[in-house]
Amino acid sequence: VEFNITSGSKLALNIALIERNRVHGWIAIFREGKGFIEQGTTMG
Repeated sequence: VEFNITSGSKLALNIALIERNRVHGWIAIFREGKGFIEQGTTMG
């Protein structure tokens, strides 16, 4: 399969954006979980 330079770089950019969004998603989940745990310990 042949890719020209523009479609190849566009694909790479899309993958980079997906990876960055996934990392931000994990950070958000981790922060929410940590905040929830801290609330639980202070409530208890």
